Amino acid sequence: MKKILLKENIEVNVPVIKKENNSPSFSAIDEYKEAFNYYKANGYVIIRDILKKEEANNIVSGWNTEIKNYKGYLVRQSSHVPQKNKFNDKNWVMNSLQHIQNLPPKEFPKLTSSFMDYLCENKKLADLIKFFIKGKPRLVQSMFFEGNTTTEAHYDSFYLDDEIIGRMAGCWIALEDIDWNAGRFFVCPKSHLNKKFHKSQAQQLIKDGLGFDQFIENNYEAIRNNNYEVRAPFLSKGEILVWNSLTIHGSLKDINPKNSRKSITMHFTRTNTKFRQSFSNQLVELSVEEREFIDIHRIFSYTSFFKLSMLMEAKFPRIKAMIKKIISFSGK
Repeated sequence: MKKILLKENIEVNVPVIKKENNSPSFSAIDEYKEAFNYYKANGYVIIRDILKKEEANNIVSGWNTEIKNYKGYLVRQSSHVPQKNKFNDKNWVMNSLQHIQNLPPKEFPKLTSSFMDYLCENKKLADLIKFFIKGKPRLVQSMFFEGNTTTEAHYDSFYLDDEIIGRMAGCWIALEDIDWNAGRFFVCPKSHLNKKFHKSQAQQLIKDGLGFDQFIENNYEAIRNNNYEVRAPFLSKGEILVWNSLTIHGSLKDINPKNSRKSITMHFTRTNTKFRQSFSNQLVELSVEEREFIDIHRIFSYTSFFKLSMLMEAKFPRIKAMIKKIISFSGK
C-alpha cells in the first residue's frame, strides 16, 4: 500500500496489488442485486466479467495502430478543442480522446468496431447499467485515456446528468492493469449522499460570479469537512468501475509512472428522457441511434466540413471566436 497526498490534509492509501483493495468486486453474471446495493450505498462499485482481456487487447491494438499513427485533428477531452496527438517522452498520447462513438469507421476501423462490438453491443454491460439507472442506457459521452492528465475532484452532475439528477452513471473501464503510480481513478464513497450535490451548484456559482475553480475547491472542502475516504482501487484489465453522477471522483497525479493508464470512460443516461446540461441549466432532447442494447448519441460527425471547422478552430481560434460573436450579435 502506498500513501499519496491528494491535497492539503487529504491522503489516499493506494493499493499496489489486488489483495490490498478495500473495495469488493461483483460479477456481472450473477451478482446484479449485490452490486446495485453496494452502488446505492457507496456511490460506486467494481464489476468484473463484462470485458474479456483479449477484447481489451483488441481495443488497445486499434488505439495503437490507428489513433497513435493519425496525423490529423481529433476532438479532445483534456482541452475540448481539436488537436493533433501530443506525445510524452514515453510515446503516450497525453491529450485524451473524446467521443469515441463519433470516430469515422473508414479511418479507424479496428478501434470503432471493437468499441462498438465489445462495449456498445455488450448485453451484460447494457443489462447492468439498465438495472442501475432504471431504464435503457443511452451513451452520451465517451473518452479514451493513455497518459494521465490528472483530473481534479469533481462530480459529474455539475456539468451533465440525466433528466432526474443523480440517475446518470459513469463507467471507467481498465484496458490494462492500472499501476499505483499511473494516475489511478479515485472515488469518495458515500459522497453521492450529500444533499448539497442534488442541487445545481453550477447556477449558484455563476450567479455569484464564480466558476470552475471554486467548484473544485468546494469538493476538496467537502472531502475534508465530511471526512470522506478517498479510494483509488486496483483494477485489473477488463474490470469496470461504475460510479454515480453525484459521487466525487477524479484521477490521482502520477508519480514517476512506468506504465500508462489505458482506459475508457463512458457516461449513460436513460434513453427517451431529456438530457441535463447543468452548467447552462437546460434540459434538451437528444437525437440517438437506436440499437439493440445501448442507444448512442453522436454529438457530431467527422464530415469534410467538420474537419475543415476543426482546422479553423485549431489554426485560427480568434477568427472562429469572432465569427461566433458576429453570428450571436446578428441574431439579437
